[in-house]
Amino acid sequence: MGAQYIVNVLLKFFPVILFFTSGFSHVTGDSDSVYIFELLGVEPVGRYVIGTIELLAGFLMIMPGRSLEAGIVGSVLASGILIIHLTVLGIDLGGDDGYRFVLGLILLVASLGLVFIHRTELSGLPQKLKRISWKDIKMP
Repeated sequence: MGAQYIVNVLLKFFPVILFFTSGFSHVTGDSDSVYIFELLGVEPVGRYVIGTIELLAGFLMIMPGRSLEAGIVGSVLASGILIIHLTVLGIDLGGDDGYRFVLGLILLVASLGLVFIHRTELSGLPQKLKRISWKDIKMP
């Protein structure tokens, strides 16, 4: 096992857990998620959209060969989380002492780390995305 592989796995560990738990709580209507999206004024559609994107990011994190894409999606989501906290919600949301904000920071660092270690794949990304076809997706 090479050093890049180990770093890759370590960088994915936290985002996978966060994306699946957060995405699941958004999609299922957890009371904290509903409260946050009501504050943002995008309840329920925004909650469903963000929850679905988070679940997609979690699946990208565990799919082989999709670390770059997972890092990009994770970076965009984490940036959005931090911007929303800094502009609308505040760092201390509902007395959590900045817990959600810190999770967003950690998520951003981990996702940007994935993009950094897979930066050599950036030039091949457009061709990789062109090869994706709906015909390749098999439904059970």
